This record gives sequence, structure tokens and C-alpha cells, in this order.
Amino acid sequence: MHVTFLDQFCFADSVKVILVGRLLIMKYVYFGFGGFIGFICGVAINLIFYLLDQSGVKFAAYLIKTFGFFGEYILKLIDALPILGAVLGIILIKYLFGREFEEGRDR
Repeated sequence: MHVTFLDQFCFADSVKVILVGRLLIMKYVYFGFGGFIGFICGVAINLIFYLLDQSGVKFAAYLIKTFGFFGEYILKLIDALPILGAVLGIILIKYLFGREFEEGRDR
């Protein structure tokens, strides 16, 4: 137990504030890294579909001809893979490290 007065500086409280601040910064660094890795994976998968279409296999025409509107929807999802990958990367980090983030908030 420690006693502080109005004009005194409490070292224990300042250390706690600094540690909580660093934990919040690291939380967003983890989220940023997860989003970056998800974005890169989405770009790589999107590039595979693009190269498949450029090689002569008309994947897009097959999807539209076979599935109609649903095929066009799948093509739009393939185009949005980088953004979906970034979002899923952030969700994965939240799922994997959620307990550590919550424990750090209680300290």
C-alpha cells in the first residue's frame, strides 16, 4: 500500500499507465500485422485466378455460363479477396490473442 498526496508523483501508477499504453500499441501492431498478412495472401490467391484466366482457361466465362448470377457473385468475391483477407487476418489475430489482450486490460 502506498500513500500519495496531491503534489507528489506516484511511480507505481505511472508505470501501470505506461505498460497499459504499450499493450494498446502492441495490440494494434498485432492487428496491423494480421491484416497485412491476410492482404498479401488475398493478393496471391487473386493473382493465381488472374494467371489462370490469362493462360487460356476461361474460368470467368465458365462460372458465368454455368452458375449465372451466382457465378458473377463468386467473381466479385474473388476480386475482393485482398480486402477479405485483411479482414479475416484481423479477426484471426483477435481470436488467437484475444485472451492476452483482455488480461492485459485487467492489469
